[in-house]
Amino acid sequence: PLGAIRYKGQNGKIGVVGGSKEYTGAPFYAAQSSLYAGGDLAHIFCTPEASIPIKSYSPEVITHPTLMTKSFDNTAKWFPALHALVIGPGLGRDESLIQELQYIVEKAFENGLPVVFDADFFCIQSSNCK
Repeated sequence: PLGAIRYKGQNGKIGVVGGSKEYTGAPFYAAQSSLYAGGDLAHIFCTPEASIPIKSYSPEVITHPTLMTKSFDNTAKWFPALHALVIGPGLGRDESLIQELQYIVEKAFENGLPVVFDADFFCIQSSNCK
């Protein structure tokens, strides 16, 4: 619990890169689990189509409709404010995300973020996903 000398975010700020039009539950549950485990803030970086459904599940998660937009930096600019990153839940099988995900991983490592990869990330990266 937060005390008089603590503020929101000191117990962990987690980012989840995932979510697509078809799969909105996986990134939500990944983010919500980080809150249940004691984290203070959970950010979900998703496609614009997934943003409103994910946000409607709970006011506790912060959604950013940054995936598959014009600039890869729309997601990466948040990395200095995070403590850890999860990449992949609910991304589905959209191979058009390959370059964006490679950029996101590179920026996450540049920022020293611990990263957890979900199976959807590996499937997209393999280019042989069924």
